Amino acid sequence: EGTDITFDFSTLTVDSYRWQDESAGSTFSASTSGWYWLEIEVGGCTFRDSVELLFLTNPTVDLGADQTICEGTPLQLDAQITGANYEWQDGSGDQFFDVVSTGWHWVEVNIGTCSDVDSTFITIEEPGTIDVISQLGLCPGNVATINYTVDIGGVISNESIEVQPTNTFLVSTGQVACDVTESINVFSTPLPSLDLGGPFTICNSEVINANIPMVFDSVQWNDGSQDFDRLLNVAGTYSVTAWQDGCSVVDEFDLIVEDCGIDTTVVIEPIVETPNCKVIFPTAFSPNNDETNDEFSLYPVDCELTNFEFHIYNRWGERLFTGSSVDSFWDGSAFGEDQPMGVYTFVVIYESGGVEAATGGNLTLLR
Repeated sequence: EGTDITFDFSTLTVDSYRWQDESAGSTFSASTSGWYWLEIEVGGCTFRDSVELLFLTNPTVDLGADQTICEGTPLQLDAQITGANYEWQDGSGDQFFDVVSTGWHWVEVNIGTCSDVDSTFITIEEPGTIDVISQLGLCPGNVATINYTVDIGGVISNESIEVQPTNTFLVSTGQVACDVTESINVFSTPLPSLDLGGPFTICNSEVINANIPMVFDSVQWNDGSQDFDRLLNVAGTYSVTAWQDGCSVVDEFDLIVEDCGIDTTVVIEPIVETPNCKVIFPTAFSPNNDETNDEFSLYPVDCELTNFEFHIYNRWGERLFTGSSVDSFWDGSAFGEDQPMGVYTFVVIYESGGVEAATGGNLTLLR
């Protein structure tokens, strides 16, 4: 199809020509299928001959664009022209060809003397694998980078992804046809709240109690303390970090200490009267080595005290200190360790003017 055929009888010596379409030339061009005949006259004699022409349709084969398929996925190429003769790259002659390997695939299609050829490249991918964790617990608000490996046909690559709670993240091999994905569940457990309030304002004779809920595993104050329960009377900003299961929350407050004009010295009358003698003790002290109120002791008195005993007890009744003279003092330590802030009890036994007496009270240790 698309090719003209020309009949040429110009070399003959004849009287006339007559074609099937009544034309009278010595040549005739044919472009369509059908019967063609020519009648000539020579010396009064007539001769005639005919022929049937069949113009074949030129075959057009299209195997499609190059493709990538996943291993195990069936793919059949179709030459598409029924009744033609076929020759594939492996020499097979069917209209259809089942792809089983990566490479060039081509087919030649023939109809009579007409033919066409087409080719396509088929890639067969092997599914890859991903080595990655399936879940990760993070502290609320934290971000983490997860590293993982991708193996495609023995070629290993190192990859990473940034994650945060609470979401499910997908990672893939990034293949064209055999893309494999794995999911990572990133979760977090809400922490207990921490709200210490504030700011607080107290007089210099007072203390406040800062209490951290025991639901936390541990705490760390900005001054180094790790106590859950603290008595405070020093002005400043206090911040505390509290941990639970490796996660932390932070809170802080300001403490303002004002001089309220209150005398913090208390005169304690003895249980048994002693002639012309009163003992005087402070109500609080702060053994922090600032050379101010670092010791708890008897204030000087103008009377003679003999057989003097001085004892300090904690809230559980455990004796922490014993002194045997009026010059004895407690530095806030016991058993080789600094004692925590809190309220303690003191007891003093003495003799004055031949009279035995005893007294005591509460004192506050501040740090």
